[in-house]
Amino acid sequence: MKIKLKEDLKSAMKAQDKITMSVVRGVLSAIQYEEMQKGTEEIGDEASLVIIKNELKKRKESLEFSEKANRADEVTALKSEIAVLEKYLPSQITGIELEKIITEILKESGNPNLGLIMKGLKDKYFGQYDSKEASEIAKKIIG
Repeated sequence: MKIKLKEDLKSAMKAQDKITMSVVRGVLSAIQYEEMQKGTEEIGDEASLVIIKNELKKRKESLEFSEKANRADEVTALKSEIAVLEKYLPSQITGIELEKIITEILKESGNPNLGLIMKGLKDKYFGQYDSKEASEIAKKIIG
């Protein structure tokens, strides 16, 4: 993941794509900080995905506030940044597919426990779903 980010940063620099440069630099900086905190050379793809998801979450929250404040310039910039970050995430599972998967996990475990369902989902489909949406669907299925 880190290698891909560095390659994309070089490409963005050559193309003078300021938004991509800014976003990728921010992600690389967050990854480097995490590596320093853990005292390791490489944190791995799963930890990198977590960082990218956190960056995406921050921008989505900012987008929500910017839309409420009618800040069109910020909304446009944030949407561009979100699009850049989404390129690095695995394809996302839709709500209908998520409902089927959660139902399957529930059948396998036989226990209507939200924690177990979310753990099973995370183990099999890490980074491929919106956890808030998955939690809401699971609660609806459990009843």
